[in-house]
Amino acid sequence: MKLDVSKKNGELGVLATALLPVPATQIIRAHTHPHYAASFRDIQQYSKFEIEGCVIRTEYPARIGPLKMTMKVMKRFVPETPTRSCIEFWTAPDCLAAFQGRWTIREVGRGSHVTLAQAVKVPGWARWLPVESYLRARVTNAFKDLEQLADRERDT
Repeated sequence: MKLDVSKKNGELGVLATALLPVPATQIIRAHTHPHYAASFRDIQQYSKFEIEGCVIRTEYPARIGPLKMTMKVMKRFVPETPTRSCIEFWTAPDCLAAFQGRWTIREVGRGSHVTLAQAVKVPGWARWLPVESYLRARVTNAFKDLEQLADRERDT
């Protein structure tokens, strides 16, 4: 996995890419079905999961350092071609953490090329927190969790 994090004016930019041995359909299911929350160690379980058309509204408990919060994230699944899809996501306006981004999943042979581009706004009062290292760990965990989806599917 390649991961770059940049800082500019209180905003962190993330660009991560990896070639994963998992079919694109499994990666998309992991983002669009509630029972797959357990696949992600940083989510485990949604407290809310609603689908309206192509928009999915989710809520789950999160923690950044000493802060506990409820993440309210919206996702939109955008199938572009039979071999390439995108999942756009953003936080609700009343959410403590403000971010938006896009997963791009492209089928490559038996696996997938996955890209995550994300922008995270860090409020001034929270800049003392280790937000960059937290973000790096969360993104790394998400890619590891996606990579392990193939193993979990075989085990079930």
